[in-house]
Amino acid sequence: MNPGWRRRAARTGDGGFTLLEVVISVVLVGIMMTALVSFFVSTTAILNQQRDRQVAVQLADSVMEGVRAKGLTIVTGRTAGNADTSTVPNVDLSTMSELDGGTFPTDRATVASVPYQEYVFLGTCGQVPSSSGDVPCTKLTSAQALAQHRILYYRVVVAVTWPDTQCGHGICSYATATLISCGTWTTTDPCVGTEPVFRVGSCVRDRADVPGGRPGRRGLRRTGPGQHRLPARGPGGPVRGRDHRPGAGDQRELPGHVRGVRERRDRRGALHGVAAAGIGRPVRSAGPARRAPAP
Repeated sequence: MNPGWRRRAARTGDGGFTLLEVVISVVLVGIMMTALVSFFVSTTAILNQQRDRQVAVQLADSVMEGVRAKGLTIVTGRTAGNADTSTVPNVDLSTMSELDGGTFPTDRATVASVPYQEYVFLGTCGQVPSSSGDVPCTKLTSAQALAQHRILYYRVVVAVTWPDTQCGHGICSYATATLISCGTWTTTDPCVGTEPVFRVGSCVRDRADVPGGRPGRRGLRRTGPGQHRLPARGPGGPVRGRDHRPGAGDQRELPGHVRGVRERRDRRGALHGVAAAGIGRPVRSAGPARRAPAP
């Protein structure tokens, strides 16, 4: 066969990605990766802030438990004066007569390499007795309280601060407060030999100076004249309390060695322990209720 008549093999095309297309692809991938990295960094920063704030809330609650344990003796060793709040943002003491210095100095704690500082501020404020509506607890003197038959409270403010570049001046803070009362002031030496009453109401709120956070209020509501008493602890005896949740069921006290717990049966007959604060806990020694066999 004449070689000239042979069919030439088809040549493969030399088309492909040009340099411009490669550059555009690299730019698009770079933009996407930059967005993902920014999102990852922002998410990590938010998680760190929430973790630090959670630790601050736990520390503040721990200090507040110590305040409640001291009761009216928390004023021991304190003298009237203006406390320095320049290093504690988001704390306003203008609504109370301050008592500076004493049993609760600045305490420091380090958790996960983050240094925390704890502050406790104590003062007094007065409130007009009222059975309905929100009544503010305002700053006043002892003479005003006696003349106007006001109820005087000790206001305790607990604040926790920690360093964070996302907050103003590089310091974040969490503050919570409570009121301690012993009833109406009728003498010049009030709160002597009486039981303290811890009240959480409209003028007590939790505040957090954290980006994205907002102030909130305690969830306890007024009972009776607007006061909430701590349960009395007897030696070896149970703590008397109530479960305020709807549908809590019947309750009865457990033996004295189980402090602060009551048992409750739900609709399925299971036995649970109910703490004085209204938190259900299972009781190990108790099992599901059994009905007696029919005769």
